[in-house]
Parts: sequence; C-alpha cells; structure tokens
Amino acid sequence: MYAASFDSTFGTFTRYHEQKTFDGILCTPIQLDEIIAAEVVYAGTHGLLSATIIGVIFTLFGLIHTPLAILIIPLGFLTGVAFSSLSLIGAAIAKNYSFFSYYFTIGITPMFLLSGIFFPLNQLPEWASKIAWFTPLYHAVLISRELYQGIFSLNILFSVIWLTLFSLICFYIAVFAFRKKLLK
Repeated sequence: MYAASFDSTFGTFTRYHEQKTFDGILCTPIQLDEIIAAEVVYAGTHGLLSATIIGVIFTLFGLIHTPLAILIIPLGFLTGVAFSSLSLIGAAIAKNYSFFSYYFTIGITPMFLLSGIFFPLNQLPEWASKIAWFTPLYHAVLISRELYQGIFSLNILFSVIWLTLFSLICFYIAVFAFRKKLLK
C-alpha cells in the first residue's frame, strides 16, 4: 500500500511536474493512458516484490503453514495496482508536494487504521465498519488473512473482483484528470 502510494504520488508528480518527463514521452507515439498504465504496472510490481520478500521472510521463520499463502504474492500486485490507481488521481490534481501530506493524512492513514489490521472491525462503531468496507485495503487484508489461514472462500473471489473494479475505475479517473491537466 505505502510503496505504491508513494511511487504514484511523489514519484509521478516529480516525473510529471518537475522533470517534465511526461511532456517528453508525449512527443513520441505513446499516449497518456499508456503512461498512466506504465505507472500503475510499475507500482503493482513494487507491491509484488514487497509481498514476495515478506513471504520469503515469513517462510524462513516458519510462519507459513498453508500452500494457499503463495497466492498472497499476486495479491501484492493487485493491491499495488489499486493503490497506484487511487494515488494517481491525487498526483493529477496536486498543485505542489504539500498536497500529498493531506492525501496521506486524511486518506491513507485512516484507511490503514480502519482496514482490520489493528482492530477487529466488529469492535468498531458501525459507521466505521461501513466506511472500511469501501476501502481497497480492507479487501486486501481480508484476502490475505484468509489465504494465510488456508481458507479459500467466496469472500476472496468477491474481494478480488471489488479490487479489480476499484482499480479500473480509479485508473480511468486518473487518465481523465491528467488529460484535463494537460489541456490547461
């Protein structure tokens, strides 16, 4: 989550706004949606590598007890894609680096706290549980927790579909926002 979010906020903003890399790329036959897709795939790959390294460490410490846990690695990619797509919207509307402190403080940190990692959602107020359900991290945590425990249920399938749809919607919003910014 954090790796993809940082890559797609600070990194993308630097490439777009400061270094003008997007301007140079757009002088070639490459289209804006391809640039945004490359940013998303890069951040997704970062998530995949992070999940792989954590999986290896867990295995070395004898903490993996089910073969289903191997599916957490592609989940790292999907989670990276989801957070990259969301963060690219922020990068597209940011006017300066200060915007990202609001993005992380108001968006990412509460999502982290309400994802079910630290507190069981059934012990939170009902409104907090409902908000948490709409966040991508909630679904990533649900999937990884069930896979780590060796459970393969319909919750996993539903959450994978939810993360995929969330990623696609955020991706197209990011492309639209960058197009709008380029037309200014």
